[in-house]
Amino acid sequence: STFNLHKLEDALGKIDIMGEEDRISTGNHDLIGLEEAINDLIKRMKESYIYQARFVSDASHELRTPISVIQGYANMLDRWGKGDEKILEESINAIKSESEHMKKLVEQLLFLARGDNGKNQMVFGLFSISDMIKELYEEYKMVDKKHEYIMDLQDDLFAYGDLSMLKQTARILIDNASKYTSEGDNIILRTKINKKNDVCF
Repeated sequence: STFNLHKLEDALGKIDIMGEEDRISTGNHDLIGLEEAINDLIKRMKESYIYQARFVSDASHELRTPISVIQGYANMLDRWGKGDEKILEESINAIKSESEHMKKLVEQLLFLARGDNGKNQMVFGLFSISDMIKELYEEYKMVDKKHEYIMDLQDDLFAYGDLSMLKQTARILIDNASKYTSEGDNIILRTKINKKNDVCF
């Protein structure tokens, strides 16, 4: 009836998807089925919005460090690399490595954007945790001038896993350390074997 439609219109007009009023309820028994369908649609819209916001946040967070590293090495090349073969080689290798890392990140983020239940295709292999931390040490020493980075590495520590994903995890931990460490203080990047004989960083 026209009366029911007006009640439904009023209820829809009060909807705030991201607020407390994220469901409609007219109190009309004849509209229960329609209300449930609309509320289910609103729920899915809200979940989609939250997912997209998280995706944008993750993308900006994950890409910030490799972009900063590439910029840092590009600036180093511009200043000193033209006449120093050692700096030239180091910069080229770092830029190639970070570009490859960014490519993998973009692929993973696009995979998530397609809505594939948040699952990543991981590539497992044996790699040196110590070498991974050394690479991160060189990165953060260049991009974060507000802290002093120190390495405390136990050599010849290897792990079996997805290097790219573990590197991302380590970057998140170091970013948090940088965020919550006072300017000028030390940030220690450490690898070791714990009491359970697990490799830790």
